[in-house]
Amino acid sequence: MAGMAYTRIYRPKSLSEYMGEEVKRKIVNRFSDENNFPQTTLLYGPRGTGKTSLARLITKECLCLNRQDGHSCGVCDMCVSIDDELIDAEFGAETLGVKEVNVGSDGGKADIESIIEEMLEQPTYGYKYHVFILDECHMMTKAAQNALLKVLEEPPKHLCIILATTEPDKLLGTIRDRCQLRIKMKPATVKDITDKLVDICKKENITTSIEALRVIVNSCKRNPRDSIMTLENVAKNFSKQCTVKNVLAEIGAIDTEVYVKYIACANGNDPIADTMAFCNELEQNGTEYKDFLSGLTGFVLNCMKVRFGIGIEDMPTEYASAAKSLFGTYDTPDIDCLLQIIEYANRQISMDENAGQLTVLTTAMRISKVKLLSVGLQHSELEAAMQTELGMRRSAEILKKEDAEVAVQTIDVDASSLLPIFGKGIREITGGIRIDEQNIPAKADGQDEEDMEGLSDDELMNMFG
Repeated sequence: MAGMAYTRIYRPKSLSEYMGEEVKRKIVNRFSDENNFPQTTLLYGPRGTGKTSLARLITKECLCLNRQDGHSCGVCDMCVSIDDELIDAEFGAETLGVKEVNVGSDGGKADIESIIEEMLEQPTYGYKYHVFILDECHMMTKAAQNALLKVLEEPPKHLCIILATTEPDKLLGTIRDRCQLRIKMKPATVKDITDKLVDICKKENITTSIEALRVIVNSCKRNPRDSIMTLENVAKNFSKQCTVKNVLAEIGAIDTEVYVKYIACANGNDPIADTMAFCNELEQNGTEYKDFLSGLTGFVLNCMKVRFGIGIEDMPTEYASAAKSLFGTYDTPDIDCLLQIIEYANRQISMDENAGQLTVLTTAMRISKVKLLSVGLQHSELEAAMQTELGMRRSAEILKKEDAEVAVQTIDVDASSLLPIFGKGIREITGGIRIDEQNIPAKADGQDEEDMEGLSDDELMNMFG
């Protein structure tokens, strides 16, 4: 194994070595009984979540010649062949009964049709199954997917197909639906990966600490493969001394102590002078201001997690200590203000990288005034609410006043404007109605004067319309 990368040496060779209890449980249950073997399996999830490793372990479950307790024995000729020629090999290797296909380079319809022809062939050498692993299968063209669909719908008894992808949505819905077993792969936990790194360190005689390994895992965003590669680089570049300092140097990250010092400068008695001296140290150490500000964002977010008790067990001890000392006095409005300050700093440096020192200085000045700024924000919100309420009250008063004016408003109408409506018999009246008897219409036949006298004012006025 001399010269072989850690990621190849320490690939899981059995389900017991595989990280991810939930996924492992599904595979163990499904493959414990050969009558329940799925012939079509879809593994999907983010890069580095172990899809290819799991696919290779499934081939052992299918092809083992001497299954023990319902699972691969790990020692028969078939299991050993898969370990040597597939699990320990680079991608695309083949062994008897198994074929891996990189769909990214062989995903056209003609290529898939050629692969389908192989799928339909009976397995040789007396093996019961023929297993095909189609990695990054979302790269298949639509025509290729349609060509594969028929086989997925009615696979021959000897065929097992394992589809692996980071982007399942790019697969035809009918492809996804035809898979008898679908497993969503999730990133491993910090503890799972850290435990794996501890095991590697023991076998490789690497001096380390849990804090250093957690820094690796968090910096690699819980990606097992990247974490193992980073550990290998640290071990080989620093004489197998995997300390926090060496890890930070390897990944190009800035030590927590630097950010603690920066916050201390911002909150000191002379923040301008202290921060300018701090900037001088950054330049002497060759630290880019953009990298510093990017790391500051991560540092603040991690401190916030610790401040609110989120994921403390996954944080290095120094992070927890820094968070308690720096963020212990910050309440929610203070943190809100601090986040806005950091967001503004990142926006500034992204627009103009040459403004790095200025951005670091102005950010420090704002951090020094977090308490005052957060109170100012609260006052601004309160004042805005008060102004809104005052405006609503004034609007209500204006509306009431307008309604009152409308209610008492009188309208002067010239008598001449009423003539077209009421006729020439209209007269200006005060204190009652006066009617010129000459203009009263003659009573209708059968209508006596008593009926006329009994008319209401409105009925009488209508007679003049």
